[in-house]
Amino acid sequence: MTGRLYDLGPYPGVIRNSANGSRVFGELYELPAGEAQNVLRRIDRYEGPEYDRKRAFVTLPSGRRRVAWVYVLRKQPSNASREVLSGRYPLRRGLA
Repeated sequence: MTGRLYDLGPYPGVIRNSANGSRVFGELYELPAGEAQNVLRRIDRYEGPEYDRKRAFVTLPSGRRRVAWVYVLRKQPSNASREVLSGRYPLRRGLA
């Protein structure tokens, strides 16, 4: 997906922005059809009020595109956060 990825300290945050052309990389999971709504509600609670769940087109390594749910920040992060220019949030913070 396109946007800007930020290091918010203990976790990342994304602001969607198709105009800047920056790619944000992440993980894609498939939820069991019969449990998807319950799982998404639990994830919504976990992510909290700081994030909105939105649909977005994502591109798989194969080049195939899929529609997926993504969690995006509701507002621009503070000046204390820094943009992760690579678009890849490090497994260990500080390696971006």
